[in-house]
Amino acid sequence: LRDSLVMRVSAKLAAGLAAHSGDVNGVAFSNRYLATCSGDKTVRLWEAGTMREAACSPLLGHTYYVNCVAFSPFSTILVSCSTDGNIIFWEPDTGQKLGLFTHPSKCGIRSGVFSLNSQLFASGSEDGSICLWDVSSRSMLRQFSGGHEGSVLGLAFTPDALYLVSGSTSGDLRVWDSKYGHAKSLHLQLDGHDLGVGCLDVSPCIDPIENGRVLKNRYTVATGGFDNLVKLWHLVATGEDLNVTLTLASVLKGHSGAVNSIKFSPNGKLLISGSGDHTVRVWKPDKLSLLHMIDAHSRYVTSCCWSNDGLSIASGSNDRQVRVWELDIDEETPDSEVPLPDLASEAAEAPVGAPSWSPLPAWTVDHVARLFSRLGLGQYSRAVYEQAVDGRVLMSLSDAQLRTELGMAVLGHRQKLLDAIEAMKNNRTVADKDAGIPDEYLCPITRELMRDPVIAADGYTYERGAIESWLERGRTTSPMTNELMKPQLISNRSLRVLIQRYIEDHSAPT
Repeated sequence: LRDSLVMRVSAKLAAGLAAHSGDVNGVAFSNRYLATCSGDKTVRLWEAGTMREAACSPLLGHTYYVNCVAFSPFSTILVSCSTDGNIIFWEPDTGQKLGLFTHPSKCGIRSGVFSLNSQLFASGSEDGSICLWDVSSRSMLRQFSGGHEGSVLGLAFTPDALYLVSGSTSGDLRVWDSKYGHAKSLHLQLDGHDLGVGCLDVSPCIDPIENGRVLKNRYTVATGGFDNLVKLWHLVATGEDLNVTLTLASVLKGHSGAVNSIKFSPNGKLLISGSGDHTVRVWKPDKLSLLHMIDAHSRYVTSCCWSNDGLSIASGSNDRQVRVWELDIDEETPDSEVPLPDLASEAAEAPVGAPSWSPLPAWTVDHVARLFSRLGLGQYSRAVYEQAVDGRVLMSLSDAQLRTELGMAVLGHRQKLLDAIEAMKNNRTVADKDAGIPDEYLCPITRELMRDPVIAADGYTYERGAIESWLERGRTTSPMTNELMKPQLISNRSLRVLIQRYIEDHSAPT
C-alpha cells in the first residue's frame, strides 16, 4: 500500500530579489526572515511574509566574500561566515553584532551549521580544518584538524548532535564525534565523490534499527558532488561508542552540472538540490525519484534552502538573484498509517475536538520512536523498543519511570517529553504557556522565561536562581548532560539584554 502512494509537487515563483551586487553564495530561512549573503561582502534580511527588506538590512561587517549564512534552530541568532576568516553572530531583529570570531589560522570559512538543539555551531574552512563553537558562551570548544586536504564545503550535524559529518573538495567524507571531542575522525570515506564534495546534509529523522541484540541509530546523509551526482548514505552508530559506519545506499542521477547545495525538508520526506545546470530539483529520497525540476536561474545555482514550514524554498545564484518558490505538495496517505502531530509547527494549536492525528492509544512502538526523534530525543529510541513503549504505555509514563525505565537522566529531556505527552492527551499540538517564546530564552530547568541568565560550567545557560538551587542541594552534575560540572556561574549579559528587549516588545500597552 505504501508503495502505491503518489506524491506530486509543483512550484510557483513567489518573489525575485535582486539587491545583491555580487554572486549570491548562501540563503537561509528562519520563522521571520530569509537571510542571503553575497560576494558583495553583505548579508541581507528579508521579511518572510512580504519579502520586503528588513529595516536593519544590509548587515555590514565582513571585508571579503560572505560564503554562507545560518539561523539557529530557534531563529534568535544569525551567523555569517566569510573568506575573510571571520564568523559573525548577529541579532536578526536589530542587525546588532553579538560576537565576531576569527578562525585560528585566519583562513577563509566556507561552510557553517548549527546543531538542532542550538547548542553547537560548526564551521569548515579552506585549510580543511573544522571548528566547533559553543553558542551560549560564544567560544571555540575545539578544532578538528589533520583531516581533510581540501576546503570543507559540506558540513552537518546528526539530529541528536552526537556526530558531525563533513565533506571536502578532495572528495572525501568524514564523521566526527561532536559530543566528547575526539580529535581524530571516527570514519573516513575516501571515495565520497570523484571530483569533490560540494555540499551535504543529514536528515532530521533517526531510524532505529536492530543489529543482533544491539539497537543502533541509522542516519541518512545526502551529499552532492562536482561529478553531478546526488548520493544517499547510511550512517549507523550506537550513540554510546565510537564505532560508526558510513555506507553508500543509492545514487540519484539527473543533474548535468556540479551539485552545489543540498537540503532535506524539515520533516525529512523531501530533498532539494541546486546545481551548476541552473536548476533546483525536488527528490523523494525514500523512493529514489525526481518529483519536480525548477529551471531556476540564468547561471549556476549556488545555494538553496527550505522554509521552516516546508512549503517554500529559496535559491541563490551567481546571476546575483535570489528567488523564492511556493510549493504545492499533494500526497495521498493510506488510512492504515497513523500520522503523528506536526511538531514543526509547535506554536499552532489545533482546535479542541478536531485533532489532526490518531489518538495516543493507537500508536505503535514505531510511532513512539518517531516521536522521540522529532523531539530531538532519538538517543532514547533503543529503550523505547527494549521496553516496548507503545501509545498506551507512553500515556502513563511518570517522571520517575522516564529516569529508571528509559534511562532519561537529563531533566530537560524528561520535561520536554512530558510536555509533549500532556499536549497530545489534550488533543492539541505541542503548545504550552511558553509557545512563541524563543527556546534560548527559557531556563532548561524551569522552562520559564529567564530574567537573570547565567552560563554554567557545562556550557548551558540557566536562570540564576534555578541553577543555584540545583547546586545547593549538593548536586555535582549538569542537569542537562548528567556529567560532572564545576559550580561556576558567569552572567550571560548579552542574552539578558535580548530577553529584556523581548519582554519590552511583547508587553501589553498600558
